[in-house]
Amino acid sequence: MDNTKTKDTQRYELAATFLLSKLPYWKREAVKEDRASGNFDSRVMEEFAKSVVELAESDKEIFVTTE
Repeated sequence: MDNTKTKDTQRYELAATFLLSKLPYWKREAVKEDRASGNFDSRVMEEFAKSVVELAESDKEIFVTTE
């Protein structure tokens, strides 16, 4: 597998994990429910996806801690 693709995938996953942890409880639960049901057209999910892409494609460092 192409190492660049792996790094890109990991960066998007890190961005999603980081941003999900920063959401208010109700919004985090809405994203989780939408992901589980495959409902990617909800407003909450669209906002979340946009934020993930913006962070993943930026030069910012992403720090994720396990709680």
